[in-house]
Amino acid sequence: MNGIISKSMQDKDVVSIVRDSEKRCILFASCYIMGVVGSACNYVVTPLIENMSENKTKVLPLRMWIKIVPYEETPYFEITYILQAFSVILTAATAFSFANFINTINLHTAGQFKIVQKRLQLTCTPRFDLKDRNPSQHAAEAHYKFKECVKQHKLLIWFMQEVENMCCYIILMQGIGSAVLICFSGFQLFLATETQLRKKLNVMLVSLSISELFMITWSSNDIIVQSLAIADAAYDADWHFLSYDKEGKALRIELVMLLVRAKRACYVTLGRFGPMSLETFKSVMTSAASYFTLLRSISDE
Repeated sequence: MNGIISKSMQDKDVVSIVRDSEKRCILFASCYIMGVVGSACNYVVTPLIENMSENKTKVLPLRMWIKIVPYEETPYFEITYILQAFSVILTAATAFSFANFINTINLHTAGQFKIVQKRLQLTCTPRFDLKDRNPSQHAAEAHYKFKECVKQHKLLIWFMQEVENMCCYIILMQGIGSAVLICFSGFQLFLATETQLRKKLNVMLVSLSISELFMITWSSNDIIVQSLAIADAAYDADWHFLSYDKEGKALRIELVMLLVRAKRACYVTLGRFGPMSLETFKSVMTSAASYFTLLRSISDE
């Protein structure tokens, strides 16, 4: 590649990548928070609507299996209702907090990998016309820029290892919880004893669980894709135009080492059992469908 590549153009590319990551984070977070808040509000409001009907039995947001006190009598019913409403709101806040946290980390990390790719592609591209430059000086500058890209790549690898150590078991619990919620909420949709309001609430829960799982797996899969693309970006650099002096040969050797390392993708795992990716989303959905079919067959019998 020939031509003039200015630093301002590289900065514009970096800003564009960062802003794109921010927009996707805001979009995912806003949609998911509105869904979770709406589901929590429905959990609290639905029993109120049911209690206004002719049904004499008072309904709580959450079913009480252990009756220590008479929950249907005043003031036990009101106190229990308020406590359950607060527990639903706190559970919703906890649910969307971690999901948005890991999704934001994944999307911004994938954006940083894109920045490394862009800088690698421009590593050997001169900022001025090569006719006015010393080829040895150009090779030395390219070698320096290449080493800076390698440092940034190593920093991202270290960062992903830290995220893996911090979040892998939480992601495992999140995946198991999503599969269980999809299975049982979907099963309740087909129960004849459930009211129409409860069925609509279960539809919302199933949709939110699937959305949450897809959001995390998609952003995690983006890290895998972008980290593997480092090798393609390094190969696309104009290293073949460099001189064959000391600096040019050193860059070529280091380029081969980078290509070998970039074949190993960076990822977060489900409790260190396997990488979190869109394949994980497919596996969890398949497992949830299998459990759902099993529950339906047992219920029909």
